[in-house]
Amino acid sequence: MRLSKLIAIVSYLPDDTTIRTNRFNKLIALIDRCNELFNLPIYILIQNYTDAEIEIVKSKKNVKVSANYPRLGITGARKQLRVDCISSSYDYFIMLDDDSELEGEKHDADKYLEDIDDHPGCFANFKNRQLKLFAICKEIFTAVEYADINPEDGIGFEDTVFIARCDKYFGERRFRFRDSKLRDACLGAKDSDSTWWTPAVPLPDMLKRTRAMVEEEKAK
Repeated sequence: MRLSKLIAIVSYLPDDTTIRTNRFNKLIALIDRCNELFNLPIYILIQNYTDAEIEIVKSKKNVKVSANYPRLGITGARKQLRVDCISSSYDYFIMLDDDSELEGEKHDADKYLEDIDDHPGCFANFKNRQLKLFAICKEIFTAVEYADINPEDGIGFEDTVFIARCDKYFGERRFRFRDSKLRDACLGAKDSDSTWWTPAVPLPDMLKRTRAMVEEEKAK
């Protein structure tokens, strides 16, 4: 059974010209790579884009963009992307960040998509990368909301808590992707082009608080 799938990406371009250019170039490279590997529709929730940048992105194959939002914050943007996804006609959503760097060959991506098709109505994270290549069906995405936790406030990580909620309510529907050479090689936190991380961010404390939040979710 082939399920309809949408690649869903949040993208924010900061005002810093160097970081902005680097992140925009990474997004364009990611779009091209997604088309090479998956050839699926791509929806990008954009924030703080110029008209010229919007036109460049819209000119790429398979891409549709949202309205141009001001900065929503990491969690605010994820929440809006979720609303947009569940109002769409697609069965399954594949999450990527705009700085994702996909490695692997077409046959690796084919295996990834086959695993989704073999598990309708389910969800899975990929190689412990949280919401990078995370796949979720519409039913579960509709039922599970993001907590009001914003990494930019130094509190904790919303993606980890979101997956914990999926596990709590739909744990019997979690599946595992087969091993392949497909991976997202981006640095994530500690990337010099991050839109939120700096060396002053208390990552160990955030991880500790996030683990505590996950335990709280389990106990509810």
